[in-house]
Amino acid sequence: MERMIVHINITNFMAAVESSKDPSLRRWPFIIAPEKQARAVVLGVSDLAFHEGLQAGMPLNIALKRLPGCRVLVPSTELYETAQRSIYNLAARFSPTVEMRSNGHLFIDLTGTTRIFGHSIDAAATIKQEFQNTLGLDPTTALAVNKVVSKVASRVVRPHGFASVPPGDEGGFMTPQSVTLLPGIGPRLESRMGALGILFMGELGSLTDSQTVVAFGAQGTTLKRHAMGIDTDPVLQNPLLCNRITHGRILETDSNDPQMLRAHLALLCEHAGFTLRSRNRSTTQIHLEFQYSDMKLSGRQATLNSPVHLDRDIYRIASGLMEHLLARRVRVRKLTLSLGRLHRESHQLDLFEPPSSHVLQQALDHLRSRYGQITVQRASSLGLP
Repeated sequence: MERMIVHINITNFMAAVESSKDPSLRRWPFIIAPEKQARAVVLGVSDLAFHEGLQAGMPLNIALKRLPGCRVLVPSTELYETAQRSIYNLAARFSPTVEMRSNGHLFIDLTGTTRIFGHSIDAAATIKQEFQNTLGLDPTTALAVNKVVSKVASRVVRPHGFASVPPGDEGGFMTPQSVTLLPGIGPRLESRMGALGILFMGELGSLTDSQTVVAFGAQGTTLKRHAMGIDTDPVLQNPLLCNRITHGRILETDSNDPQMLRAHLALLCEHAGFTLRSRNRSTTQIHLEFQYSDMKLSGRQATLNSPVHLDRDIYRIASGLMEHLLARRVRVRKLTLSLGRLHRESHQLDLFEPPSSHVLQQALDHLRSRYGQITVQRASSLGLP
C-alpha cells in the first residue's frame, strides 16, 4: 500500500496562535519577546513583522530600532501548549498516527484512510480547512509519500500554501529544489555544499555513495537519498499527547446569545465525542472555556465519578458548565471544550442505560466517519459554519 504523509507547518507559530486568540492583531506587525530582560531576544514574529525584516532570534533592541513602534507581546507558554494539544487533537481525527513536533509542526499518516476520508489529497485539503475553521490557523500543508518530500514541499509553498507531490514524482519534484530546503542542512553543511558547487538537490543526488561519504561523512548517503526523494522513516505516534482531547470554535461574530452559544457547544461536543470514541476512550473530566470580546478567559470544569463517552452525556455536563460562564454579560468570541482523564473504554452497556442510546450513537459515528462530521448534527446547530 502506498504511503501518504501530510506535513503541517504553522508558520511563525507563536504569533499565529496569538492572532488566533486576538484577530485584531492581524492588522499590524508585532513580535513576541520577554519583557524586562536586558538582552531579550525576539521569540516570534507576525507575518507583517517578518515582511518588515524582523526575525526570531534577533535582539529585541535591534528589532525595535528597525521597526519603531512595533508592538511587543509577552510570551504565553500555557497558550502555546494549549494550541499544541488542540492541533494534535484535530489531526488525530483524521489518523491514529500523528507525529507532533514543536512549534506547530506535525506529520499525519493518511495511509489506509481512503475509505473513511476519501482520496488523500482531498483529506489533506480538508485538514487545512479544518485548521482554519476550528482553530483560526492557516497552516502550510503538503502531501507526499514520505516525510522528507512532504516537508520539503511545505517549505516550497510556505507560509500558507498547499502542495501535493503525486506518488512516483518525488525525484522530479526534488531535483530543482535548493539544497537549503533539505531537512538537516544547517549553516555548516550549506557552506560545505556551496564550496563544492552543490546548490540543488539534483546535483547532490547525482553523486556516488562514496563521493557523498568523502564530502559529508557518514550522513552523506542519507542526504543523497533524501535529495532523491527516498525516505522510509515512519510517522511516530506521540503517546504523551493522547491524554486530552481539545476542540475549539471561533464565532464569526461575537455573541452572548445563549441559544447560539448552546448550538456551538453542541457541535463541539459532537466533534470531541467522535474523537473520544474513535480512540476507544471515555472521559471523567470535562472543561469548558470562553474567550470573551475583551480577550479575557473564563473556564469551568467538572470531574466525574463515572466515565462518559456519549455525545448527549458530554453535552449535558458541558451545558451545565456553560450556565455558570453565561453569568458574565460579555459577548463570547471563542469556545474551547477539553476532555481529560481519558480511560480505555469497552463501551459495554450499563445496566440502566437504554441500549438504543448506544445504537444511535454508533449509527451517527458510522455516518460521520463515512460522509463527514456535518452529515448529521443537532437541529439547533444547523446553519452554523
